[in-house]
Amino acid sequence: MAVADFDVAVSFADEDRPYVVRVVREMQRLGVRVFYDADQSVALWGKDLVAEFDDVFQQRCRSVVVFISRHYVSKDWTRHELRSALAHAIRVRHVYVLPARFDDSPLPGLPDTVRHVDCNTTTPEELARMVVAALAVADRAALPVPHSAESHPPSRADTPIGGEAVPADPNRTIEQHAEASDQARIYQAGGDQNITER
Repeated sequence: MAVADFDVAVSFADEDRPYVVRVVREMQRLGVRVFYDADQSVALWGKDLVAEFDDVFQQRCRSVVVFISRHYVSKDWTRHELRSALAHAIRVRHVYVLPARFDDSPLPGLPDTVRHVDCNTTTPEELARMVVAALAVADRAALPVPHSAESHPPSRADTPIGGEAVPADPNRTIEQHAEASDQARIYQAGGDQNITER
């Protein structure tokens, strides 16, 4: 598979944009390549958005954060983005759709048993750090298994963050990125914080 253009795409209703933009800006500050519609207005100008969004949400990003809310479930565009993301999710080995919820609105296609982040108890900055940690876990899961006793697993310094071989935030050390990755495993195991719900 080709290298993705974006680490993360965000799917959300416009009514939820004030929270989402804060998540996006923090992810960008941490070195994550984010597909955010407002940042792509010139690149999307004159293009068929149905085809473009399908391509982004299926082929051009590594993960999708879906912000679920009563507004989200009532919109045609968000349903299209979710369908594209779910179509790709069945073809990859890592968690591709990362749900975040503003409320308990049922979302067809996404079982309510899928773990989510609660946006009412998680700050945008915390959610952005969780996405970075989830990307690190996905990167680690994608690393090849050593073939001989002489081989050694890659060190944390070898693990790509934000799709690059350098730390996502040049002000953070590899150990700090590794700590974020360790925190993601705690979140996945259900520790520290209840991950659930856009």
